Formats: sequence, C-alpha cells, structure tokens
Amino acid sequence: MRSTLLLTLLAVAMVLPLAAQAETVRDTEEFYLHRAAGSGTSCGTDLYLDRFADVGDAGCTPTFRVGNTIFEDSDNFALRASELPLTIDALTNLTGEITMIADPGLADFDLTVTITGTEQGQILPHTLGTGTTHMTLAPTMSDTYAFDFDIDDALDGVVLSGITVNLSFANTFGAGAPSYGLDGASFIEMPFQYEVTSG
Repeated sequence: MRSTLLLTLLAVAMVLPLAAQAETVRDTEEFYLHRAAGSGTSCGTDLYLDRFADVGDAGCTPTFRVGNTIFEDSDNFALRASELPLTIDALTNLTGEITMIADPGLADFDLTVTITGTEQGQILPHTLGTGTTHMTLAPTMSDTYAFDFDIDDALDGVVLSGITVNLSFANTFGAGAPSYGLDGASFIEMPFQYEVTSG
C-alpha cells in the first residue's frame, strides 16, 4: 500500500510544472558621448549619450575660454530616454574614458568627470562616481582620462530614469581651445542588472 502511494506521488510530481524561478543577470553597456548635428564647432545644448559609437559627429569645443579670459564651465551629456530605465549593478565598477584634443595651441586644465543617476520617482540625483585629472596638451595632441568609479553598494538594484555625465573644467591656461573627442572616443561603461525567468 505504501509503495503504491509513493509511486502515485512520484508520478504526480513528474507531471506538475516546475515553479518559475527568477535569476539576476549582471552586465555592462557602453554609452558614447555625442553632440547634436548642426552645432558647428561649439558643443551646443543637445549633448547626449547612447549605445552607438559611430554616428558621424566631430568633436566640439567646450566654452571655457573667451580670448584671454579664464573661467570655469561645464557640460552635461544626458543618456537618451530610449536607453532607460536602467537598474544599477553596484557590485561592478563604473568605468570609461574621456578624450580631449588640443587645437590649435597649448591647453592646460583640470578636468572633472562626475556621473549621476536619477532614481525613478525622485528629483535629486545620486552620485555614481567622480574624479579629477590634470591635462597638458601640446597643439593637435590628445589625452585620455580613463576612470574607474566604485559605486555605492547601497545603490544596487536602484532603478534609474536618468543618467548624466558632467564634464567640468578649472585652472585653464594656454591659447588652445581643446575639444571633446566624440564619435566613439569618449564613453562610459555602465553596469546594470536585469532578471530572467526560467521554468
């Protein structure tokens, strides 16, 4: 009798569907810095990030120098809405590269990269990482700042509705007007996560 019952339970278990299981997948995506077409050599206002490296845009010049007047300025590159929302993987570092090109004269400056993310339903953004480097560029030469930011573990799993890369300048010197290296030359590698269901 007992063996019959066990066989019956085993047969039922074999035909019942397995419960669906969710698995977290962690990955990264490169988002490249671009500018809108038709901005001339200046950067304009429509600066953006997306996953396409080569869209045919040339570098543009940040407006931090007028003649011999030196002052600080910054530009914001915002991730396209089509790439959002995105869930942070804070267990993986946020990396990337920003390339600057000097043309036509010497350029000497401090460059600060700050990456922020706005949580869905919130207004104030989280700082995902920030760092500063000093660049001295001879005419027509370029330099690249490769950064590696450790995201706050408390942000793991936070869903973002916006990501912005801010590039700011200080202590500028020289006659050169450096431009951003765009069209694949500057990017962030954003860690993210998503769930897949099996069973």
